[in-house]
Amino acid sequence: MYGHPANASLRQKRPNPNILYPGDVVVIPPKQVKEVVAATGKLHRFVMPGGRKTLRIRLLDATDTPIANEAAELAVNGGKGAARRTDGAGVLEIELPVEARSATITVRGRTLPLDLSYLNPAAQAPDEGASGVQHRLRNLGYYGGPVTETFDRKTRLALWLFQFDHDLKTDGRPSAETVRKLVEVHGC
Repeated sequence: MYGHPANASLRQKRPNPNILYPGDVVVIPPKQVKEVVAATGKLHRFVMPGGRKTLRIRLLDATDTPIANEAAELAVNGGKGAARRTDGAGVLEIELPVEARSATITVRGRTLPLDLSYLNPAAQAPDEGASGVQHRLRNLGYYGGPVTETFDRKTRLALWLFQFDHDLKTDGRPSAETVRKLVEVHGC
């Protein structure tokens, strides 16, 4: 769908197909019927792709050192947690059901909540990217407040801390340079 010619302007505005903002228009082409010739009276197996997505997250401690080869527990949509282990780079990579909307990861006695399939753009959005910036800052551990869709005092303080940690101009404002670095550090 994203690659459809009718979505050219959307691709320019949102280069990452996984990050859309409410109100973005995506053209969905009509379904194409697929027909397969198969002999009657015999058993045939048809497999439909989809139904899973991959969560890949890298866990770092307060000194930016990977939490490597560490036991972790992952719970999806409030369900029972499953034992996992980070790799040598502190990465957890897990296949999840496509309908998964939230998860928690518990590692070293600390539980981290995750919102899945919900991340607004950090720029070019009707709220000037505030909600996308707040979510990224929250995911990186800088922001603990609610998503207000405004650059309020808590958000400016979180931006200041992020800027300080990444040798940027520390003014608590979402400059283009700060947003670019935030997206880079966050991973999208």
